[in-house]
Amino acid sequence: MKYVEAFNALGYQVDAPRADWSAEKADGICITIWNKEKNVSDGLPYLDLWELHPEGGDFTKKPGHKKRTKHLQRAKSEFDGRVDVIFVSGDPLKGSYENASPWFPQERKKHWHISKFCPETGFFRAEIQM
Repeated sequence: MKYVEAFNALGYQVDAPRADWSAEKADGICITIWNKEKNVSDGLPYLDLWELHPEGGDFTKKPGHKKRTKHLQRAKSEFDGRVDVIFVSGDPLKGSYENASPWFPQERKKHWHISKFCPETGFFRAEIQM
């Protein structure tokens, strides 16, 4: 599935497909997770930016990171940290997308949750909430 199609499949619109890493709608927030950056603990996938980028990173200055930080703040304040997720294949260092796969919580019977978040840096940990 293409990047924008994956967002649309979950009911989101993407304003700037080449720059946005997240989207919002009245009742939710959706973030992207690169397959190459995803880790697994106890058989469940998660993403932890502190683990991936302990020294920070150039990506923090990009518009996609700034917008995602605002979206994550809203997810924490309005939705108790619950987010929708799209997995993206390709190379995150090059920003090249190959395809995208939406996580359908109704089918999988599990939701994604932002369990840790720093509004100053935009770093976060996303994991499955049982």
